[in-house]
Amino acid sequence: EFLARVSATALVFWMILSFVIGVHICHVQSGQPMIKDGDLYVTFRLSSPARGDVVVYRHDGTISFGRVYALSGERVQITPQAVLADGFRQPDSEGYDTGLPDGSSFECTVPQDCVFVLNDNRDDLSDSRILGGIPLTECEGTVILLIRRRGF
Repeated sequence: EFLARVSATALVFWMILSFVIGVHICHVQSGQPMIKDGDLYVTFRLSSPARGDVVVYRHDGTISFGRVYALSGERVQITPQAVLADGFRQPDSEGYDTGLPDGSSFECTVPQDCVFVLNDNRDDLSDSRILGGIPLTECEGTVILLIRRRGF
């Protein structure tokens, strides 16, 4: 009976960690300055990302962190001064360099079932400026908890 309870508990924890939440350690610089190398983060996998959410996405096996700026079907314009989604300036783009490395502008329409993601570390181009819309199937979840493990 004890073994059955332990097995059932282990199965429940495995299902929660596989399908509901994700727990990982950051080993990339894409989330700087919010998410630093070595931080532990928890993601919620059951909700669709909303504008402004920090999401974890996987592309070609590499995990990155980015902020959602636009949703499916929205028109995105990036200038050196601002990020616009359907013509509206995104307020949290003001603290970051918004342009491309060569100072040019960027425009696209986010494909269906995708989100437009920009890394907080704008020098890291592994985001929608190069990859285009990030499919929702590549989003590991929305960051709901961050635990600073070093660099206090």
